[in-house]
Amino acid sequence: TEDRWLSDSFYQKCLKVAQSNAQMDPVFAAEAYLNVALVDEQRGELIKALKHLEEYRRLSEQSIRLRIDANLQLTRVY
Repeated sequence: TEDRWLSDSFYQKCLKVAQSNAQMDPVFAAEAYLNVALVDEQRGELIKALKHLEEYRRLSEQSIRLRIDANLQLTRVY
């Protein structure tokens, strides 16, 4: 928990990998966007968090569980 920069960096790297594979595995990419959005929210960067959550919602169309979570996350942050 004290090395938050390390986990943040890890999530950013995962997002870059997921973006390159978004066509092959949209659920993987959606979860990566969620993780980065949660990091942005913790930092107080709500606009960035919302943008990542909107992308999370868009990519989660194939999974009912993720789509419901995306809607709840967006509602919570808005």
